[in-house]
Amino acid sequence: MTTRVWTGLAGDLNVYTPGNWTPAGEPAIGDILVQNAGVSEVPNGNLNSNPLFLSTPVSGTTPVTPAITNIGDGATVSVVVGPAAGDLTSSHAASITASGTAGLNLVSGPTQATNSTAVGLASGATLTANVYLSGNNILNIGGDTTTALGSSQVNVGNGTIARIDTHTLGTDKYTVGFLGSLQINRAVDAGASVSLLANSGASLTLTDPLEFSGVVNFFNATAASGATTTTPSVIGLVGVPADSYAFANNQLTLYSAGQVTDTLNLLGTPGGFGVFKGASGVVVTSSNLGSTPPGLTALPLHA
Repeated sequence: MTTRVWTGLAGDLNVYTPGNWTPAGEPAIGDILVQNAGVSEVPNGNLNSNPLFLSTPVSGTTPVTPAITNIGDGATVSVVVGPAAGDLTSSHAASITASGTAGLNLVSGPTQATNSTAVGLASGATLTANVYLSGNNILNIGGDTTTALGSSQVNVGNGTIARIDTHTLGTDKYTVGFLGSLQINRAVDAGASVSLLANSGASLTLTDPLEFSGVVNFFNATAASGATTTTPSVIGLVGVPADSYAFANNQLTLYSAGQVTDTLNLLGTPGGFGVFKGASGVVVTSSNLGSTPPGLTALPLHA
């Protein structure tokens, strides 16, 4: 097993070119790959057996150009956000782009500060992503209206903030754990699911809830799923007007002036959650609080 550090000195940006690494050599199974700066390209093949530690240290408010890796059509890469060794207290930034049908395994590294990762999808790309982030991580996945996540699992928790700016296909699964935050800004197909750890401070924000056709589930804590707090987990439905609600057959229906304004497939127990109206839309909490939180108004059952 060899630790190879990216230099890009061969000039072609190809990760399989020996001269782009020090010590020089094509990555072999088990090698640890470190890229702290520059641009690399994975044109094809599978680097799952070679963790790529992708990060550029961020000092204060000084702008930096993050290390960038480009994943080509048909290629799959395993990326660790953060350094392989050394300073674990500094923040780090990384950038990943994907083209065609690409694969990405993304996990958080051992750093104790905030890591920021941007994943950009080229026009027409469909990314299969397996994401497991915890701690102070910020993740943005985005692309134009022709891009999508497919057959993906995205897990955010322990303070991680994730934002999805691409189409979510029906094969995708999101999990939001302790103090995790997920914001989805594009359409979500039927069959997709979002699971929130109940009463853990987790949050899901749907900025275009009328385009959400998936299922939301509040799940209870187990030894494996993480800690809870006294703070309910919440779902925010931005821009939805409502003056009452109904719940039957795992579907939450919102009404305004007698008209249905939105529906949400919600796995839960009637009376086991709270439904409120706020300044920006409707808020659903993972428990019936018995009292109304500041800035919210409890919605009555639809008559």
